Amino acid sequence: MDDKLNLLIVSDIHAIASNESSKESHLLFENGQSEFGNRFIEFTKNLDRKIDALVCPGDISTAGSKDSFSLGWTFLNTIKNELSIPEILCTPGNHDHQSRPNDNNYNPKEWMQYITPTFPLEQFHLNTFFWSWNWCHYESSSDKYNVILVNTSASHGFSEEHKHGRIPKVAVKRIKEYIQSDKFKSKPINILLCHHHPAKMEHVDDDDDYEEMLGGGLLVKEISECRKGPWIIIHGHKHFADITYASASSLPPPIIFSAGSLAAKLYEKIEDRTSNQFYIVEIDLKKSLATGKAVGTFEAYEALPGGRWDKSRSTNLPQSGGFGSEKNPGQVADEISRLIDKDVPFVERNELKQYDQYLNHFTPSETNRLCGLLEDKGLSVIREKNNIIQVGINNV
Repeated sequence: MDDKLNLLIVSDIHAIASNESSKESHLLFENGQSEFGNRFIEFTKNLDRKIDALVCPGDISTAGSKDSFSLGWTFLNTIKNELSIPEILCTPGNHDHQSRPNDNNYNPKEWMQYITPTFPLEQFHLNTFFWSWNWCHYESSSDKYNVILVNTSASHGFSEEHKHGRIPKVAVKRIKEYIQSDKFKSKPINILLCHHHPAKMEHVDDDDDYEEMLGGGLLVKEISECRKGPWIIIHGHKHFADITYASASSLPPPIIFSAGSLAAKLYEKIEDRTSNQFYIVEIDLKKSLATGKAVGTFEAYEALPGGRWDKSRSTNLPQSGGFGSEKNPGQVADEISRLIDKDVPFVERNELKQYDQYLNHFTPSETNRLCGLLEDKGLSVIREKNNIIQVGINNV
């Protein structure tokens, strides 16, 4: 088995079928074609990367439009086929349901249940389970990973449910029991794929966050205590890219990867802090299995004016980073600082390479913390994008 699992993550693609919705998304389809979508596929193909699975954590459509969902789902399958990706992993979002009650709709999820190709998976029995219980378990054909797919918008269409996600306690109980059973075989990595964030993200903007997955904290706690291997949680919804460690009672905690939107036009409060992005996440299966925690790296790419794509220039999720380092920022800061004294006033990139095994698996916030700790020790840090290229004594 290959020691790496490579995921191409595109979230909140928000396909639109007419110019009337063009203020909502860049992914406009005219006569079945999208210039924005075609440029994305061309750019991604030119990266020439081996991808094991295409991952989309929901909001394929815009505003509960059947036509938009059909176009978006066709687009995702085109990506899969054009890039020769073996598997596609999706879950619906709030825009994929007819979330708000109206007189013309009796089933908020009908078009998703009957679309071709089948959604969210190819297997009829798994889709039947998913639409019955709003979650299901999928095992990769390569035997590299497990996925628990959760529909956090399953209650939409009733009352005020469209304003947030939800996972009922009884569903959490059944998921836990299933994971603890013999039906759920241990793999090097487990993925929880959902649309809504499992914990509040009140750092995103000035507004209070009431949109999270109700019951999400319990779900994270229960899956992380099941002792069936490490977890990475992938979600969308907020259109704000981020990577954090979950707040969980068990150690090590799951990784939470918050995917930004591929194509939605970003609202004013976040447009200067994030961007339209997609990601390649590489999980080191050997290290994840050995350490019991998700270990890997990510590459972030963003849309630029003129329809071009390039490496991310955003600060909150830069062009590269990682997760699951064996050492924390404090330990690495102590080790680097011991290299420096009056006789060796600074160290450069070549000497810092010995720490790449840790630095490459730091999240952006961990890298920021490392730099802050070094500065607290009276050292100056020179960074080039997300890489530390020199550390030295101040004013030397």
